Amino acid sequence: MRDSLFLLRPGFADPKLGPDRYYCVECAALEGLLTFDTRLAGRLDVQRIEFERPRPALVALLGTEHQNCPTLVLAQPPEPGAPGVQMSNSTGRALVTGLVPIGEYLAFAHRVARPHP
Repeated sequence: MRDSLFLLRPGFADPKLGPDRYYCVECAALEGLLTFDTRLAGRLDVQRIEFERPRPALVALLGTEHQNCPTLVLAQPPEPGAPGVQMSNSTGRALVTGLVPIGEYLAFAHRVARPHP
């Protein structure tokens, strides 16, 4: 079982902002990380999901309180000292959310380069 990285599909509409199409900046940065450190692509289950809420795949794993993207859902309990890890109160699953926290966790757990501060 692999950690699951949830990213928003680009080109989504946000009715609150008008008719334009958008992409998630943090999700796009992680897409870039996956392309230049190809080892990660084989270690993670990458799921690209729709912008609209509820986001059923995340709700099933984490409950309604954790639907933000990007989110990394851990397959196993985290190692001691793993950075950025939160726990879902609804399901007890471990997760990391946000660009920098996910980058720091991937560096810790998968021994890839860290995000530059």
